[in-house]
Amino acid sequence: MTESKAIKRNSKGKSNSNGNNTGKNFERVTDEEIQGINQLARKAKSSSGLTKEEAEEQKILRRKYIDSFKANLRNHLDMIKK
Repeated sequence: MTESKAIKRNSKGKSNSNGNNTGKNFERVTDEEIQGINQLARKAKSSSGLTKEEAEEQKILRRKYIDSFKANLRNHLDMIKK
């Protein structure tokens, strides 16, 4: 994955105003996307930093990862309740 590649935001799930996931159909984060998150994090720590486009891509990837994690946790807890 190149650093300048734009990642499209997943449109399957929706968030309410406080950021909580209200949908259950979020895509799983791919290994390529996790590598992109890590690559951008390393670059952000370097002396060169991130460009505006890279910072936006990082924000989108992090949000997708968090949304996916929260959806998976909710599904897991729902299965325990049953």
